[in-house]
Amino acid sequence: MRICLCILSLCLVACGGESSSATHDQHEHDHGSGHVHHAPHGGTLIEIGAHQANIEVLFDAKTGQVDVYILGPHAERSLRLADKMIPIQFTLGEQVIEANLMPQASALSGETVGDTSHFQLIDERLIDQKSVQLVVPSLSLFGQAFTNISGRM
Repeated sequence: MRICLCILSLCLVACGGESSSATHDQHEHDHGSGHVHHAPHGGTLIEIGAHQANIEVLFDAKTGQVDVYILGPHAERSLRLADKMIPIQFTLGEQVIEANLMPQASALSGETVGDTSHFQLIDERLIDQKSVQLVVPSLSLFGQAFTNISGRM
């Protein structure tokens, strides 16, 4: 029992102290002490809140397609949402583009529109962009509203 409590304490300490919305411009992020989170789809992880969840962003500059996956605190499991859309903003130089990520169904995972962790959009204005700043103005998880979740893709 003591060993389990010690391990749990170490995990909690290793994950603590994060900012409310930290961007990780890589496919994984390290919280020190060898505690690493991997983006399961090979995208970029953006932390939500004080390590309460993650957004994984995949961006295809050739097609302007953006895929977003809502993931749990360690990016190990999907968090399904009933949202009909997720508003998002992209900054391209001086221009701000407002758009909506739409829910995606998956026969493989059993996710459906209205019960999914995967949201997507395709916008031709994102084609050939090398670096794009993004902001999710508001997202509700666990009965809590998280605002201005930002990162780079």
